[in-house]
Amino acid sequence: MLDPSIEIFWTGEKVCSKSYTSDHLGKIGQILGRKLLLWDNYPVNDGEKMCRFLHLRPFENRPAEISNHLSGHLINPMNQAWLSRIPSLTLAESYRQGTSYNSDAALERAALSVLGEPLSKQMLQDLPKFQDTGSSNSPTVKKSLYANIILEKNTPAQKRSSSGWTALQRDARTRSYPIDRAPRLQTAPSKAY
Repeated sequence: MLDPSIEIFWTGEKVCSKSYTSDHLGKIGQILGRKLLLWDNYPVNDGEKMCRFLHLRPFENRPAEISNHLSGHLINPMNQAWLSRIPSLTLAESYRQGTSYNSDAALERAALSVLGEPLSKQMLQDLPKFQDTGSSNSPTVKKSLYANIILEKNTPAQKRSSSGWTALQRDARTRSYPIDRAPRLQTAPSKAY
């Protein structure tokens, strides 16, 4: 028998689960004899097929009541750590708001917080291109959000870091990113990791 103080990571019914239910997490927790440490593989994009996409949509299908079965909720960010803050902020909001959570409103607030204006509006407009079409599948994608990131000189983020946006453009091709920009978000229901 595994020592009960050892936590077990659980990704859900699949490695990249689209949703989690209290019933499923409760059953697995009962089988394993402990609360689960949820390893959520969203918004990750590090695989060969996923690296062309920016997963910027808000967290959904993770109801706040799953926290009753969890010791923590960890997320696997995108290669673009700074942009991963956008969906990360929506997860925190979903736990805070519970059944009142509005994913569209949370996404708008998170994008504005991370990108400022007008880049957040452009990102929301381009979101389907980045999340559904992917950067290498459409020449128009490269001329929209990336162009604005590189060419926009007066965004709040550009003022905070003169090389930040250039690094984000570069990481879409080389997978190098400013690790110091990774979101520091403590959303664990009962523990902060």
